[in-house]
Amino acid sequence: MSRGGFWKNISVAMFGRQCRSSTQISKATVEAWTKSDDKVLLLRLMRGQELPSSVQRYLDSSVGREARLDYKCRNRAPWYAVPDVRVPDFVLSYMSGRSTNLVRNLAG
Repeated sequence: MSRGGFWKNISVAMFGRQCRSSTQISKATVEAWTKSDDKVLLLRLMRGQELPSSVQRYLDSSVGREARLDYKCRNRAPWYAVPDVRVPDFVLSYMSGRSTNLVRNLAG
C-alpha cells in the first residue's frame, strides 16, 4: 500500500539499520526511505482518533483480537493507542550494527 494519503496522519518514522552510517535524519531522508519502500513507518494511533476503515479491519482481524489479550493491551483504552509516545531529538542506534551511532532527528 502506498505511504501517501492517510498513512501520513497515522504513522511516524522509526529508525533502525538506516541509522548505521547517518549523523542526522531529515524529512527528505525519511521521504527517500519511504519512496524506496524501506520499512521505516510505525503505526501511531491515538485515543479519540478516527481510524481509516482498512486500519479498523486490521484491528478487528484475528491478529488484532489476539493482540488485545496481551497484558499492555488489556490494561489500555483503547487497547491499540500507546500513550505518551514522543518523537526524540536524537536516536541512539546500538542494535543495528557493530558500533553505536548517535543520530540527530531533524525529521520530527
